[in-house]
Amino acid sequence: MKIKMERVNSELARQITKIIAEDVKDPRLHNAIIGVTKLYTTPDLKYAKVYLSIYASSEEERQEAYYTVCRSKTFIRNMLKDLSLIHISEPTRRTPIS
Repeated sequence: MKIKMERVNSELARQITKIIAEDVKDPRLHNAIIGVTKLYTTPDLKYAKVYLSIYASSEEERQEAYYTVCRSKTFIRNMLKDLSLIHISEPTRRTPIS
């Protein structure tokens, strides 16, 4: 992958993590820590595939947090409009290895 694309992916991952942590005002996200572990964009920056890592005390809370982020993807996309115009596909959850 080219250095420019790596920088774009890294910045998008940081921005998405920040939006989820600070701007999505849903009480179901307060019991979970959510971060973007990987992000792949197409060369034309039209689409992005986002991989999430969700840490919560129970599997039920992880599922709720995941579905909340999935329902918030339009809000996240709108918050990213100033940064770039890309389409975000469904987030993919990666269960952390304990």
